[in-house]
Amino acid sequence: MKSGHVYYDKTDIKIIILALLCATADPLDADTLEQVICRDELVGAFDFAECFAELEELGHIEYDAVDGVRYYQVTDTGRQVARELQDSIPEDIRRRNALEASKLVALRLGASRAACEIREDAPFCLTVICDATDKAGKVLHLEIRAADRVQAEAIRRHFLDRPSSCLRGIYSALAGDVDYLLS
Repeated sequence: MKSGHVYYDKTDIKIIILALLCATADPLDADTLEQVICRDELVGAFDFAECFAELEELGHIEYDAVDGVRYYQVTDTGRQVARELQDSIPEDIRRRNALEASKLVALRLGASRAACEIREDAPFCLTVICDATDKAGKVLHLEIRAADRVQAEAIRRHFLDRPSSCLRGIYSALAGDVDYLLS
């Protein structure tokens, strides 16, 4: 296990980049990728930039431009490479990177649209429906049953007031990381 180890090997760095892009539901811009991968100083910024450019040249990653920003995703070839080689990178590093990227994606919701409604399916049966979109499209669609009208209104109000916090919490809970409560 290389935990605490600084990665200099280009192959390892490329696998880290590909594994992260495979693990995230949304395409990521290069700055977000660099911020996540270089966060713990396991990979240097120069090494990241060099490996990132090589992955693009090899056709393992591609981008779509939205409002002048390039959002990268892994290609089928890159996904196959990541699947075959990702075991050389410790699971905790892959998991932490994916969680951190999810949190950063959630922060993009600050300038996005959030909508929430309360639906009464039957007497005393309320469903809260939360939707969030960003420039790339739908980020979240969630339907959850509320115990009563007070709880439904609280969920609705909190989601509309702080959609990025709600999304970070959902990502963290689903990824099995409960530390989001402390941050």
